Amino acid sequence: DAFQAVVQSDVRVAEAGIQQHLDYLELPFNLRYTVIDRSLELQLVGGVSTNFLVGNSVTMKSSSGREEIGYLSNVNTVNYAGNAGLGMIYHMGSKMSLFLEPRFRYFLNSVNDDSLPATRPYSLGFYTGLSFTF
Repeated sequence: DAFQAVVQSDVRVAEAGIQQHLDYLELPFNLRYTVIDRSLELQLVGGVSTNFLVGNSVTMKSSSGREEIGYLSNVNTVNYAGNAGLGMIYHMGSKMSLFLEPRFRYFLNSVNDDSLPATRPYSLGFYTGLSFTF
């Protein structure tokens, strides 16, 4: 019975939701190769980026709101990621273009240091935009 209260308390904390927040400053180096160069341009895009950890916190949702409870100590401060994508650019004239670029990113080294199992996040993004050249 003495441990029953402790176990129930731990379950409530876990249900409250602990979240890890890692913020990175990314310095990308990408290359583009134009495959088709018409009014609808098609490019292959790929490269690497260096990611510097600039924010690290752990928060927990509680009855009074979200509280910061600490930070992760076993996280690498510099990570490298590779990316590949396909750039589609629609030229609406000589100065204006609309683009859509799906891109896949994958961390090349683990976010965690060697004391934890390797974690290599990946993401799929769809970059869009309107470009005007003077």
